[in-house]
Amino acid sequence: MSECPICGRPSDHRGELCGYHQLAMDNLHEGQETWNLALEIDWDSYLDHLYALDELGQWVREVIDYIRSGNSP
Repeated sequence: MSECPICGRPSDHRGELCGYHQLAMDNLHEGQETWNLALEIDWDSYLDHLYALDELGQWVREVIDYIRSGNSP
């Protein structure tokens, strides 16, 4: 079993991320659709808006850092 590249936990059965970070990634993708309909923003702008929120959870913040480091969303 492989490890999550973000935290080192065992990877989720669906991919390379652990269950926590995979859920955060899934939620990012789902949320982007809603934000795009309301604000018509691209993926990078969406991530910038979210990252600026004080309420943003640690796992989502870590996933955004992971994406920004050049790893595919």
